[in-house]
Amino acid sequence: MERVFEPATDSKEIRDLINSCASLWNSSKIIHYDEKACVISADSSIRWIHEHDFKGKNLLIRNIALDHLTSMEQQAPGSSPLFFPVLTEKIQITEECNRCNTDFALKNASRFLSHRGLEIISTLRETLSSTARIILKPGNFKTDVIEFKSGYKFPIGLDRTFHKSIGGGICHIENAKVIAIEGSPSSVGEINSLLQKAHDLKWNVILLARSFPEEIIATLSANWMRNTLSILPVVYGTELHNINSIVDFATVARYVPISSDLGDSIASAIIDEEKYGFVDICKIDDWEMLVETEKPIDQSHIKNLIKKMNTSNSPAEQDLISQRIASLSSELIEINLHSPDNVFFEKIDYSLKTYREFIKTGFLNTSLGPQPVSHYQAAKKHAEAFKNNIKSIGGFLICHN
Repeated sequence: MERVFEPATDSKEIRDLINSCASLWNSSKIIHYDEKACVISADSSIRWIHEHDFKGKNLLIRNIALDHLTSMEQQAPGSSPLFFPVLTEKIQITEECNRCNTDFALKNASRFLSHRGLEIISTLRETLSSTARIILKPGNFKTDVIEFKSGYKFPIGLDRTFHKSIGGGICHIENAKVIAIEGSPSSVGEINSLLQKAHDLKWNVILLARSFPEEIIATLSANWMRNTLSILPVVYGTELHNINSIVDFATVARYVPISSDLGDSIASAIIDEEKYGFVDICKIDDWEMLVETEKPIDQSHIKNLIKKMNTSNSPAEQDLISQRIASLSSELIEINLHSPDNVFFEKIDYSLKTYREFIKTGFLNTSLGPQPVSHYQAAKKHAEAFKNNIKSIGGFLICHN
């Protein structure tokens, strides 16, 4: 194996790739996928990148660009396609930001959709509100099906060790009692009375805490797999955006958290049914929780959040509160796609993410049409960061066989 130093000089191949991705905004391209030809546009920019085969330093530079695109999607979902026209300076702002309504947002978010995709979006246009929660997934129906439900989605999920131990996927639980602990149980002994009662009475339980020790996770996962206990350990406060989820979820499930600050002992309070909440249907993985219920929630909590958002001077805090308010929207829409190929799924996913960002942050009129403010800000930030990263790298040490 030979190691060769390649200086990080300008690469024609990477430059051509970036220009090619930027051109997807104005002209489509055809790729062969799953034994058929697929037409792709800017919403499939990442797929277009992977269609190109690079080696050596070009592969490394491409991977740096992909890292920035991934970070953009975390900052502003659906924003990654705008990275390339901003990087190549092929986009100009013609008007400053404005707020927009649902109809405007859906129309401009669906610019790359085919007839089938437009039919789905046009169905949503008549019923979709700005606070609706949308779930996109492959369906088991003979056609595309849109289901309208009453439910809530929260950014909390199963303990990841537990989730991995039971084989991953989405866990379904019905008619479940909800028990919340402010903090964390220290051992199985603290929750042993709950385990015994849940086993004897065949309870389904959602158990919330900041974290769980390994012995509790091992006990719960082993009993879940044997069908001897139906207790799901759910963690909150793992990220900034879900640190207050225990409060928001309480407005739906109506539980009283067990708190040592209020003199509660976990071992005794955990079997106090007056502190329990309840949910009709819950679907959960290690990332988020979906709760379906017909019960109305306490509107005073939402009003307090709105008041807090209006008086906050911090854009970051306003964004977090906005996400919490959206979690408490009872309008839930499930889009079940009939046998979707990955390209079509990407297009619908991009449209729905872009719609959400239009509603959330407003829009800028640009030479490429209206764009969400958050998309342009993310693209501007990461285009500059990408340029600086490449300039700061002297070269790459490449291994050749």
